[in-house]
Amino acid sequence: MIEVRNITVQTRAGLALLKDLSVTFPPGKIHAIIGPNGSGKTTLIKAISGLTRPSSGDVLINGQKVHTRSPIEIASQLSYVEAEHHTPFAYTVMDTVLWGRWPQHQGHPRQTDYDAARVAAGRLGLSAMLNRTMTTLSLGERKKTHLAKSLASESPYLVWDEPLAPLDIRASLEVMATLKDLASEGATVLISLHDITLAPRYADTITILDDKKVTWHGSPGDSVCLSTLAKVFGVRVDRVDKDTAWTISLTPT
Repeated sequence: MIEVRNITVQTRAGLALLKDLSVTFPPGKIHAIIGPNGSGKTTLIKAISGLTRPSSGDVLINGQKVHTRSPIEIASQLSYVEAEHHTPFAYTVMDTVLWGRWPQHQGHPRQTDYDAARVAAGRLGLSAMLNRTMTTLSLGERKKTHLAKSLASESPYLVWDEPLAPLDIRASLEVMATLKDLASEGATVLISLHDITLAPRYADTITILDDKKVTWHGSPGDSVCLSTLAKVFGVRVDRVDKDTAWTISLTPT
């Protein structure tokens, strides 16, 4: 269980990045965070991952405050994937995926670590690329490698910031299907999304951020979800195919 309790995040100059935000993410589900650019999605994800410390309030995982725990303690339970990646060195795909198991091998990977890395790479279609260097990959292939690194951790909490950003539509669907399988196995999956049309098909809950706070939180099947999205983004959102698909247009509601 991830619990965010009344957190506020401010810069040193006093600029608010999140405002008195509270939300709970239960296990075994996919939770999508949606909001306009600058609404606070990345800040919330970093606060949950222990990378940004709130000015006030607390983030708890399984009842323990994140910011009282060491980075290795957090990494042994939660796997974070950032939105952008820079790969200046020619590490292989296998080397990169193995980094996801650092809490387990501490720099001395064993056969079990290599096995987990191969399984994770296979789930994202990277089995034939394990010996390729990161500098030879496309942006989408690099992104899938970092996602595989997270999967290799076998963490019960996967917290991913914009995991689909550079991926083509097939790869995006494959990633979401993989996350759905992991959630059904008990993982807690928390992702930010720009392509909100994927949310009703895969997400169990949607958290809509606007002006640095939660504007709405609940099931994508709730009609209030659509009206809130329309208001926040200034677009028209229509439901098709019952609860599993939305269409978006620039025509305001």
